[in-house]
Amino acid sequence: LGVRASGVGSSDHARARARARGILAPRGRKADAAAEAGVPHGGETMLSAGGRLGRKTLALRGWVARARAGKRARPQRQMGSEPEQDVSLSQVGVTGVSAGALGSLVGLGGGFVAVPMLTQWVGVGQHIATGTSLAVVLMTGSSGAYGYMKNGNIDYEVAAAIALGGMLFARTGANMMAGTDATVLKYYMGLLQVGVSPLIPAKAYLVRSRGSAADDAQNAAAADDATAKPSFDPVKAGKMFAVGSIAGFLSGMFGVGGGALTVPAIALSTDLPQHAVVGTSLMAMVPAAIVGTATNLSNGKISMRIAGPLGAGSFIGATVGSLLLAPLLPEVAMQGLFSVLMATLGTRTVLQARAALRAAGKL
Repeated sequence: LGVRASGVGSSDHARARARARGILAPRGRKADAAAEAGVPHGGETMLSAGGRLGRKTLALRGWVARARAGKRARPQRQMGSEPEQDVSLSQVGVTGVSAGALGSLVGLGGGFVAVPMLTQWVGVGQHIATGTSLAVVLMTGSSGAYGYMKNGNIDYEVAAAIALGGMLFARTGANMMAGTDATVLKYYMGLLQVGVSPLIPAKAYLVRSRGSAADDAQNAAAADDATAKPSFDPVKAGKMFAVGSIAGFLSGMFGVGGGALTVPAIALSTDLPQHAVVGTSLMAMVPAAIVGTATNLSNGKISMRIAGPLGAGSFIGATVGSLLLAPLLPEVAMQGLFSVLMATLGTRTVLQARAALRAAGKL
């Protein structure tokens, strides 16, 4: 007992000397009370300190794990694939077939059909549907432009002027789309559908009116001026640049091809024949679609999982529509019906979006 008491005493004296030298902090009231009661508070203090250190270590490990998980999850969210994990790829494929077939029958890209079907039927978010639709427009438009280019049905001067304006403003439209509320974007898309609906029959009328008469006039001009070099028309180039700027912005903002605007503009501003008008429009909008798609990809507004079946379906639908259905169906009636259908769907979309905005207190 004497040895134990002397050991305790010497230990107390050692702690006191250490505190005097500043090695140990002064004991608090609890420690003094514990010492008076004979409780080995120093061991408990060390134990509680070890517990606090263990808890801090576990918290640090949890923070590191969450940070690593966040880094791994960011690329997946950036590609826009997380919100669409449960969509049916078969429905996406049917959407592509429908958009490609209807677009080929009325002479429009499939974006005006694909975006509403993806959002209202498949259940894809408005931003992802818009960005992915433009990627598909790029694929189908490029293949169509290549076919017209092989047959020599492209005016490269007109196409270059439209493409320059389209490239400059497609990025602006895509960035604005990424920063716009989904319901507001849906509302604007409905307004665009209503505004474009009368252009469908007007575009078809203008293209048909430039058919055989324009071909004859062009052939006669080519025979007279076979050796003359084409002159640059700055007024016409300026008009085409303005048209391309508007079409490029709408393409990036809403994921559509812009043909509803460029085809009538080319038909009114030039004396190109029917096939050259369509081919020039397709070629002109390919660069704008490239810029818009690259911007949407960097903004995380494209789902590669959806783009595959949507693009494949659009290609099949466009092929079936142009080769099998177009010869059997009356073109004028189809264009009038599609115009009425787009105006109806656009009005319905506008009313639904307005109701949602009003319910959310944003209108």
